[in-house]
Amino acid sequence: MPDDRVPDDEGREAPPGEDATDERPEGHAGWAAPHLPPSSPQTSTTPPGDPPPPWSTPSPTPGPPPVGQAPSAPSGAPTTPAAAWAPGPSAPVPAAPAAPPPYTPSPPGPRRRRRWPWVLGGVLGVIVVLLVVGIVVFVQKILPPVNAANDYLDDLRDQDYEAAFERLCEAEQNDSSPRTLEGIVETQPVLEDLDEFDVDAFNVDLDGDRAQVDVDLDPDNFSNRNSVFVLELVKEDGDWRPCGEIAGFQAG
Repeated sequence: MPDDRVPDDEGREAPPGEDATDERPEGHAGWAAPHLPPSSPQTSTTPPGDPPPPWSTPSPTPGPPPVGQAPSAPSGAPTTPAAAWAPGPSAPVPAAPAAPPPYTPSPPGPRRRRRWPWVLGGVLGVIVVLLVVGIVVFVQKILPPVNAANDYLDDLRDQDYEAAFERLCEAEQNDSSPRTLEGIVETQPVLEDLDEFDVDAFNVDLDGDRAQVDVDLDPDNFSNRNSVFVLELVKEDGDWRPCGEIAGFQAG
């Protein structure tokens, strides 16, 4: 049978039915698509009943890699150094809010001292001192002549002229007697009818060893101001004694 294959430009024979002068892509001179002969069915050389050889066992289909594990290369693929697997960037965790600073109370400012308590205390202190001084002066200076006047008038009201005469000053005792004192009292209606009297302790005139005391011989009669007389006293040997011209009273 005659061979109808035509050799191509490089001496290769083109398959039957194809022209060796087919168009080729520009820039690829002498290119021709290879034509393989039809493959014949292969018969298995493995005897019946024996297991198939290991190279004929189909490899399992690889599934997805576990979470967190890098995928492995398929069997038979060229081995290339793979980069180490690392998890992808995660979302940034918001930072916790900063705790507020602890409360620290501000130090109190200097307290302003009040002056009025000191002023009031000073005034009260002065009042107390004056009160004490007044009491001392009253007890030591005013009260003795007042007490002497009260004792003398008590004797005249009781008509105890002997006791009354003993209370008079030395000058009055030298010029008179209890009987003389009684006669003077009888000539003075306010003294003869003496029932009540009032010695004014707040109206005492002191002048060294002499004192004058106001005495009201009719205190119940508020309209009769002629009942107020002045009793004169002198201090002799530490005792206050009546020493006036008329039974110890000031004349006039």
